[in-house]
Amino acid sequence: LTQSEGPRSTSLGAVSPRDLEDFKALDQVFAGLAGSARDGKNVSFAGSPERLSGLAIEPAYLDVLGVYPPLGRAFAANEDQEGNDAVVILSRRLFERRFDSDPKVLTQSILMDGRPYRVVGVMPRDFKTPEDLQGFGPIDYFVPGVIPADVRQNRGEHILDVVGRLRPGVTLAHANAALSEVSARIARSEGGDH
Repeated sequence: LTQSEGPRSTSLGAVSPRDLEDFKALDQVFAGLAGSARDGKNVSFAGSPERLSGLAIEPAYLDVLGVYPPLGRAFAANEDQEGNDAVVILSRRLFERRFDSDPKVLTQSILMDGRPYRVVGVMPRDFKTPEDLQGFGPIDYFVPGVIPADVRQNRGEHILDVVGRLRPGVTLAHANAALSEVSARIARSEGGDH
């Protein structure tokens, strides 16, 4: 567990979706936990395609970081379900570079890997994700993270980077101890190293 940009935000690193559900039970330690995964899509802009880097996020991700789109909205709770997930939030940089900062973008859809995604929000100019801060490069967009049921149940699928918001009065040392205890319990129940 490492300290992130905000005073109460932390990053857990890569875990499986099933492990994340167990960590979310630590509600005396964390005010919220949310997962994300790196994403890349070919995006078409008026006949000029471009490969962009994004994050597939749980709807609670922005709540945990305490950052919201000043233009448009964050993702709704059900938008990480297949069929409801064709929505996108743009980075401020992409909004300025490809859409000339035109707020009418919120009435449009853009083609991402050949599928139309409705633009629902634009992030603040100075927003940096934990991935940005770790030097993985800029994030151009955010889409809801849809996790198939078989992957969600597999503890070996360490596909999510996790951010958390500590409850007031909880130290990093206390949070790390609680996470270690849950990890050890998972390892015992799975009969192996975790």
